[in-house]
Amino acid sequence: MTTSSDHRIPAQQPSDRRMRSRRPQKADRRMERDHSPRQRRRRLTVIVIAVAVLALIGGIAGFGYYQEFVAPNNVLAARIGDTRYSQGDVVKRIRMLQAESIALGQDYQVGTAPFRVLPSMVEAGIIRRAAPSFNIFVTDDDIDTRLRRNFGPRVSPGEESAPGQLEREFKENYVRFLDRSHLSDKDYRGIVEENIYHSKIREKLGERVPTIGQHVEVHWIELPSAVNASSTGAPDVDPAQIIELLEEEEFATVAQQFGGGRYADKQGYVGWVPEGAFPLLDHLLFGKEGVEPLAHGNLSDPVFTEGGTYMVKVTDGPQPRELSETMREKLKDESLSTWLDEQKIIGPEEGWLEWKNNSAIYAWVLEQIRQSSPKATPPAPAGGQG
Repeated sequence: MTTSSDHRIPAQQPSDRRMRSRRPQKADRRMERDHSPRQRRRRLTVIVIAVAVLALIGGIAGFGYYQEFVAPNNVLAARIGDTRYSQGDVVKRIRMLQAESIALGQDYQVGTAPFRVLPSMVEAGIIRRAAPSFNIFVTDDDIDTRLRRNFGPRVSPGEESAPGQLEREFKENYVRFLDRSHLSDKDYRGIVEENIYHSKIREKLGERVPTIGQHVEVHWIELPSAVNASSTGAPDVDPAQIIELLEEEEFATVAQQFGGGRYADKQGYVGWVPEGAFPLLDHLLFGKEGVEPLAHGNLSDPVFTEGGTYMVKVTDGPQPRELSETMREKLKDESLSTWLDEQKIIGPEEGWLEWKNNSAIYAWVLEQIRQSSPKATPPAPAGGQG
């Protein structure tokens, strides 16, 4: 007989031995393959290729953005010494001047802005560079004085004000102007500084203007140039029509219809004009080598200039006379203009002036301005311009 002790239960194997002894499953083999050196190299290659493709796409997009938006902004427009002006700088300056004009309640001719602003930036740079040689310097106090003159309250003679009132009103006017024009104090002070340099060197060069000079008595009819007429909305008048009218009507009568310009009265009478005040008309007024001056009482053919078209009549002179205040100021303008023209010739020869005066820059600048609306809010504050 067999006792219960003879029925023995087989001893169970440890679980870890069972795990080692069981046959590998398919999933286990896949995991082994996935972690093999060959598979790791494959995955790494795929990752590297994906990163390279993404970097290439990003690089192409970045290069396109740079070519479209960044590079054109950095194209050199002018250089005066170490000072560089890019196309983007010209756009920024135009936007500043446009905002300033709107905040002051004035019109700003965007269409001709690039042709005016870049040359003025070049001239401002020339003046700043030359100023020390004329012993001319502009201080913060000079700028503050100009700002107070432009934005300070107007005080009548004998009028009294509370202590500190004028200063408060000046600050209120100035801050209001900056808010409306969206200009920073730094940017606007830079514009004012340029204006002061311009005024100072004009006065310095104006010291060379003589007090007495040869004059002729002048009448004229002045028509705006094609550019000025289109920007101001003035009618386009054919000078031939005026000449036909002058054959039938008095000069003063015709002049009243079409105007004599800034320097003439309503009848076209300019007065006594010194030599050099209007260089483009000097050959008519005073003659030149091989050319006789316009005879008294005769009407000239139309003279076309950048500033306008003139039909001139001389009635007396030449004779030496003392300069009027108006003509003295005009000769100061001409002195500065002549000096700047000389510097524009000397600068490139000496290597300190470079000016990309071409249509491509003007076209790009104008397109950028047209794409953006002015950021300014009229009406104008009290005070004038810088």
